[in-house]
Amino acid sequence: MESYLHALRSHDLRLLLSLFHEDARIDSKAASGVVSKDQYASTMAQTLPFMSHSYFRDLLIRVQGGAAIVYGLSRYDSRRGPGQWRRRTWKFGKQDGRWKIIETHYHEP
Repeated sequence: MESYLHALRSHDLRLLLSLFHEDARIDSKAASGVVSKDQYASTMAQTLPFMSHSYFRDLLIRVQGGAAIVYGLSRYDSRRGPGQWRRRTWKFGKQDGRWKIIETHYHEP
């Protein structure tokens, strides 16, 4: 999660995409729904330059074998103003000894 946050804050698209499994399904507000890694890459290439701050809080991490789930709150601010805190889930799996994000999901209030 630290690498994910660092990639967002530094606008490092290459690092951000390296954290996702090739077959990841990503729930993206910027892309208006659940998208593939390629679709997410295209959207984030346009979105990252306008992001001013990224935050995570209240993270709960559960690990069992080669799978992990992270629950928490995220907020992404842009130059237009602050975003909203949203509940979010990230699912991880191990690939070549590294944790990769395989799925993300927003939970609407």
